[in-house]
Amino acid sequence: MIPYQIDKKEYIDTTKNNSVLLIKRDFSYEIMLDLTRRLTTSYNSELKIWSGASEPSSYSNDLTIGEIIFEQLQKDPERVCQISHSEKTSLTRSQLLENASKIGAYLRQEGFIKETDIVTILARNTTHVASLAYGCMFNGTPFHTIHPDTIDNTIYHLLNITKPRIIFCGAESYNKLKYVADKMNIENKQLAMKIVIIDGIMEGVTNILDIFQIQLQSNYKPESFKNGIDRTLAILCSSGTTGTPKAVTISNSRKIFEFYRYLGESDIQYSPSSLDWVTGLLVLITTGVYRTLRIISKEAFSVTSFLALCEEYKITWTLVSTPYISKLISGPEINAKQLRTIRYILFGGDRSLSETLEKMQSYLQFEGILHQVYGLTEMGCGATCNLGPKSKLTSAGLIQPNIRMRIVSESGEVLGPNEQGELHCHLGQHWGGYYDNIPETREIQDSEGWIHTGFQ
Repeated sequence: MIPYQIDKKEYIDTTKNNSVLLIKRDFSYEIMLDLTRRLTTSYNSELKIWSGASEPSSYSNDLTIGEIIFEQLQKDPERVCQISHSEKTSLTRSQLLENASKIGAYLRQEGFIKETDIVTILARNTTHVASLAYGCMFNGTPFHTIHPDTIDNTIYHLLNITKPRIIFCGAESYNKLKYVADKMNIENKQLAMKIVIIDGIMEGVTNILDIFQIQLQSNYKPESFKNGIDRTLAILCSSGTTGTPKAVTISNSRKIFEFYRYLGESDIQYSPSSLDWVTGLLVLITTGVYRTLRIISKEAFSVTSFLALCEEYKITWTLVSTPYISKLISGPEINAKQLRTIRYILFGGDRSLSETLEKMQSYLQFEGILHQVYGLTEMGCGATCNLGPKSKLTSAGLIQPNIRMRIVSESGEVLGPNEQGELHCHLGQHWGGYYDNIPETREIQDSEGWIHTGFQ
C-alpha cells in the first residue's frame, strides 16, 4: 500500500514547457512507486526484531567503492560531472578520473599502503576535493575529514587520534594547521606531517596542482583488496554532543549509496554539506556511482543562494538539514518556479512540524518529493525514511533495505511494539568502530554487532 497519495493532476507551469514537466512527473511517479515497494518493514515477533527489505547488492564484496567509481568514470568521458558555482569551474568525467588517478598514484609513491596510512582533508566544497577523495578511494587510503572552522584544540585532538601523514587544506587554513602540525611533530618525534594546499596558493608549499603534473601510467588501476567492502573508506568526526568529537570509521559499505539507485544521468545533485558530514560523503559517492552532475559551492547555505542554484542549474535532487526547510518557507523570495525541477528533497537531523512540510509541499510540483531520513554517523548511512508530509510524522518512517532494529530496556530486555527503550540498529556487516578507541567502540556496539543509539 502506498503510504501517501501522489497528485497526478496536470501541473501548469509559467514557462509553458508542459511537455518536459509531464515527462519528469511521470518519471518521478514511477520512481516513487518503486521506493514505496522497497521501503517495507517486517516484524519478527519471536526475535522482536524489525527489518527492512532484503535486497542483494549489485557488486562483489571484494570491490571497494573506489573501484566501482573508477569504472563508472570511464563511461561518457566528456560529460560534465561537477560544476563549482563559487569558483566558476567545471570538470568532465575524464578530467576527474585523470586527476583522481594521479592522486592515487601519488599516494602509492609516497608509501601509502597500509590501512593505517591516513590522509586528512580540511577543506570546503572546492573544485579538487572530489579528485582528492576519489584518489584516496582508488588507493584504499582512508581520509579523515575535519571542517575548516574547527577550533585549534579540537583539530589537535583529532589529528592525535589518526596521526595522518599528509594533510590537504585550503590556503586559508594553512597557518592554523602549520601550528598544530609543528606542535605534533615535536611531541611525536617519529611523526612528520606534510601539508598540501588544495584551494588557493601558498608560496613554497606543495599544491595539489603540482601532483596533477605527474606522469600517469596508461595501465593505472585502483588497488584491490580481499573483502574490500569491510576496508575503511573514510573517518568522520562524531557530532560531539556527548563530549569531544570521536573519529568515526566509515567502511566501503554499499548501504551508503544503494538506497539511491534511482539516481541517474539526468539527475543534478546539490548539498551544502562538505565531506566532514556523512551527508556530504553520500552525495560525493552517489555522484560517482550513478554518473549524475554534482553542483558544489564554497559558500554556506542561505535561502537566496539555494534558490538561485536550483533555478540556474535545474537541481533535481538535494540533501539538506531539517532546519533549512523552515528557513526556505520563511523566505519571502521563494516561489514554485525556482523549485520546478526538483524531484527529491532529502532532509534530516531533526524533527519537522507538519505545518512546515505542508507549506514546503505547496511550492513543489507534486507529492512524494519530501523524504525525511534518520540515521547516525556511526552507521554511515540512513536508517529509516519517511516519505511525504501526509505520512505519519510522529514516526521515523520505514526501515531502509538490509537494516534491522530492535528496542531494548535499560536492563537489557528486548522489547516489543509500543514499548519504550533504547533503539539498537544492525547493519549486517563489519563496522570498524571509533578509530583507535576500543573502549568507546565497545560502549556503542555490542558483541553481536548491534549499534546502541543511546537513551533519550
